[in-house]
Amino acid sequence: MGRDRSYTRRRARPGRPSEPRTTLRPRAAWFRGRARNVLRGPRRLLAVAGAVFTVAVLVLTLVPRQAQRAFSALAPRPEEWRDSTGAIAALARAVAEVEAANAALASARAEAAAPPVQPVPIQPAPTREALRQRDSLRVVVGAIQRELARVERAPLPASYRQLGELPEVVVEPGVRPLLDSLVVVEREREEFAALGGVDPIYVSLTSRVNAIGRSIQGLAERRLAAARQELTALVPPAPPAPVVAERPPVDTLTPLRRVVGAEQAERSARDGLEMVRRTNAALMERAEMARQGANFIAPPLAVFGAALVVALAVGYLWRLAEEMRRPRVADGDELEWETGVRTLAVVTATGSSENHLRRRSDGLLPEVLDPGGEIYRTLYLRISPTGSAIPTVAVTGDDPSVVATVAANLAAAGAAEARETLLVDADLRSGMLTDALQVRTSPGVSELLRGEAAWPDALTSVVSGRDRVVAVIPAGTVRRGEAPPASDHFREEFWRMARRHDLTVVAAPLTDAPVGEGWVVPVADVLLIVRAGVTPLERLRATVAALRGAGLRIQGGVVWDGGSPVFERSVPARRRVREPVS
Repeated sequence: MGRDRSYTRRRARPGRPSEPRTTLRPRAAWFRGRARNVLRGPRRLLAVAGAVFTVAVLVLTLVPRQAQRAFSALAPRPEEWRDSTGAIAALARAVAEVEAANAALASARAEAAAPPVQPVPIQPAPTREALRQRDSLRVVVGAIQRELARVERAPLPASYRQLGELPEVVVEPGVRPLLDSLVVVEREREEFAALGGVDPIYVSLTSRVNAIGRSIQGLAERRLAAARQELTALVPPAPPAPVVAERPPVDTLTPLRRVVGAEQAERSARDGLEMVRRTNAALMERAEMARQGANFIAPPLAVFGAALVVALAVGYLWRLAEEMRRPRVADGDELEWETGVRTLAVVTATGSSENHLRRRSDGLLPEVLDPGGEIYRTLYLRISPTGSAIPTVAVTGDDPSVVATVAANLAAAGAAEARETLLVDADLRSGMLTDALQVRTSPGVSELLRGEAAWPDALTSVVSGRDRVVAVIPAGTVRRGEAPPASDHFREEFWRMARRHDLTVVAAPLTDAPVGEGWVVPVADVLLIVRAGVTPLERLRATVAALRGAGLRIQGGVVWDGGSPVFERSVPARRRVREPVS
């Protein structure tokens, strides 16, 4: 099964107890887990979908027949149809009247807006002397404007001197003295400029040159203004406006009233025609609907397809609502988020590995064992360094068959690594591990607790691979109404036997057994097995809290993604079972 890695996980370090998370799980990941659990349990989904499918098929079959009779009654009667010929003729007459009224109104408005005939004023022709003076003044204005523009672009002494030397400007009083002063000051400034550096007298002379130039520029602008004033005075005055003769007013109110009345009549005609057409369109739609409804027969394939879609949708939503009310473990990430227990492996119940049963000797193996599975080998390598000199771990969970399967394959993985492995079936109620391995049922743990058998007599073995054997202590036979407690002598013998092996795996389900008194084998390290889509989150949190409250160390969790294994009841003898070893 693929692992969901859409968010970051915080794993506990091997050998250290995990702590609950303090951060919130993303809401999208939580909803994704609920949807995945819905798809894991198809039986209830298919049961609900089957019931809904049956109801939907009946509804989709019976309802169309009732609808056909209802649609037949919708057909319009002949007297309900309306004739639109008169409405169309009335609209045509109204449109013609509107056009005639608009034409009359446009003619009246054109007559009222036409200007009266006015006499054209006679402009007196200018004399030859006035034309000559105007041309001269235009030449003066143009020359002064060009030089002023040059001064604006390049305010230099040469530009000021050229402006002042214009014939049109030099005649102004005060221009010639300014020109002479400009020549004298410029000559003195050139003498100081030859000395180099920045001299205060040179700066003062430069300011003086600029002041003289601006004075010349001001006299030139005054001359330009005078020339423009003289040029304006030569333009002859406009002739007086002619007197317009009054004419009688034109009547436009009567044509306007005619247009308003014609437009109202046109709107009334259009509304009447639209109402007739709308009524006939509604009747046509009713007739078409009645015809289609009366002739409609749903294809059987479409009926079954629609019923199937509705059934699957309702079944999925029903199962999703149940999952939302009582959420279950979806994957290893959710196990870590909810309890803080690190996920060591995710086991998919898909049968044996590809290398299984390749050799004839593998045919003697129990069906529950998967000697070539990498998942159990990785799980063994993760729990082997538990911090104790002799690794001893208890495999527990709420499903005895799953616990037996994981414990048996974990022990087989240890044996495949050339380790002396001991497998103990502490499930005294069902003895599921004994049934899974098909070993003898007694003597076992029950007889050891009652003191009716010795430890060497309780040992048996099962072949777990090529030249690999796992020592097994079965559950034994429990007498009705008896729950033998674990004595100190039993615990001492158990640890003595565990020290003789490199790995000791105890299959101890949590079914109806409270932690503490019901914990037959005294093992502190626990491997918790949860079933994806089956184990409720509330029960999982309570189980983890109970295990930790009893002082047990949860080394990690294994997520079982698949159905519950089914085993045959064990019989006293099997060919693949060896004799007990001492």
